[in-house]
Amino acid sequence: MEFLTIMSSRIKIDGTYNQKTITMLEELKINDFSFDLRPKSFNFVQEYVLLDIIKTSFRPWNRYYLHFENEKEYVIKKILNDVKEAAIKTDSATAQMDNLFLEFSDGLDVLFYESFETPYLFHLDERHHLEDFLSSKYLRAINLSYSYLHHLQQSGKFGEFAGGFLKLVKKLEPHRKVEVMLSMDWDEDVFPSLFHYLQFNVISLPLNNKVELSYRNIDYELLKKYMKGML
Repeated sequence: MEFLTIMSSRIKIDGTYNQKTITMLEELKINDFSFDLRPKSFNFVQEYVLLDIIKTSFRPWNRYYLHFENEKEYVIKKILNDVKEAAIKTDSATAQMDNLFLEFSDGLDVLFYESFETPYLFHLDERHHLEDFLSSKYLRAINLSYSYLHHLQQSGKFGEFAGGFLKLVKKLEPHRKVEVMLSMDWDEDVFPSLFHYLQFNVISLPLNNKVELSYRNIDYELLKKYMKGML
C-alpha cells in the first residue's frame, strides 16, 4: 500500500457495526462511516442498531453512508427517513443533511438512484456506463474497487479505462463536486502505476478479520498501526 499517496486522502471505514468501534475510529481522526444494510453481508447491521448509533453519536462533521444492494425502493426510503429523523432529534440537524449519503453496489439504473433525491455514491464496474450519470443531480462520489482496477490492469485495459474515466469525471464536475473513492483491503499490494493515473479523494477500508481479534472485536492496536502509516 502506497502510504505517501494515501496520506492526502480521507479514510472511510466500511461495515461499521457498533458505537464502540466508531469511538475508536474517531480517536484516530476518521470521520467517514459506512453502514452495511445488505442482509447477506458479513457486516450487516440491523436498522434498530443503526438508529441507536445515530441517536448516540451523530456528529455534523462526520459523514454517514447507508450501503444498499438490489434493495426495494420502499425499504431504502423508510430507513433513510428513519435515520434523518434520528439525526434531527440528536443534533438539531436539518432535513437536508449534507453529511448523509446513500451508497449503491448494484447495477441498477441511474434514475433509481436519483429518485431518492439524496446525495449518493455508486460502485463503478462493468455493469455501469459513466456516461449515463452525466445528467445526474445527486451523484457525489464514484467508488472504484481495487479488484476491478487490478483486473483491468492484468488484461492490459487499465490505461485506456483511466483516460476515459478522467475525461468523464471532468464532464461531471462543472455541475457538482464528484469525489473518486478507492475501496481496497488493508494489506492490498497495489500495482505501481495506479496512483500515477488516478488520484483518490477517499480510501475505503473494510472492518474484517485483518483488523479484528475475533468477530466484531476490533484489534485497536493493529488498527492504529495501519492508520499511523496513512494519516
